[in-house]
Amino acid sequence: MSGTFRNILSPANKARVVELLKGNRASVTRRGHKRAAVLVPMFTQVGKDAPEILFTIRSSTLTHHRGQVSFPGGVMDEGDQSLVDTALRETEEELGINPEQVTVWGCLPAMPDREGTASIVPVLGSLGEFDPASIIRNEDEVEEAFHLSVQHLSNPVNHSYTRFSKPLSSLHFPVFHGGPSRIWGLTGFILDTVLSLVLPSEVNYQMISDRYPHVGQR
Repeated sequence: MSGTFRNILSPANKARVVELLKGNRASVTRRGHKRAAVLVPMFTQVGKDAPEILFTIRSSTLTHHRGQVSFPGGVMDEGDQSLVDTALRETEEELGINPEQVTVWGCLPAMPDREGTASIVPVLGSLGEFDPASIIRNEDEVEEAFHLSVQHLSNPVNHSYTRFSKPLSSLHFPVFHGGPSRIWGLTGFILDTVLSLVLPSEVNYQMISDRYPHVGQR
C-alpha cells in the first residue's frame, strides 16, 4: 500500500479535513424535519496500516430500510446535547463502541432522507487502531457489520451509479460494489462525499456524481 493511503488518518490529513469541515453546523437541519445523525467510522486494524471504513447492514426485522447498508446512527433523542452526541450514542447502542473511542473530525452538511421527512447529519470520526472483532452487535438493529478499505472504495472499478424513480429521476447517485452488499442511496452519497474529503489531492479522487453529468438529463 502506498504512503498516500497510509497517511489518510495522519495528524496532517486530519487537520486538513477538520479545517474543511469547520464551517458546517451539526445543528442546522431543514425546518419540520426529524433531526438525525450517522457516524462514518474510519479506523485501521490492529497491526495493520490500511485505513478502512465501518458499515452496518440493517436488521431484516426493521420496518424501514431493512437489509440495506448504512452507517450507525438514528434520530436525535431529547437527552442528546447535539447531533454529534446522537451519532455517538447510536453507534454505541448498535455496535458497542464507546464514544470515548471516537475522535470526531467534523460534520458534513445535513442531507435529506429519501422520504423527505428527516435531515441527517453525517459525523466523520476516527476509531484509531481498532479491532472489528470487539464489536458487540445489537441484533435487533444490525444484521451484520463489515468494513472495506479506503483503497478498495476509491478504486473506480468498484464504482457505478443508479437513478431513483420519480420524483428523484433527475438525480443520480453513486453505488459501491465489492463488499458483502452494495452501498447505495444516501449511504453511498455520504461515502462518496467522505472519500472526496479524506483522500489527499495526489489520489485525484473525483466524486462519482461529477463523472456522469448526462445521467437523468432528458
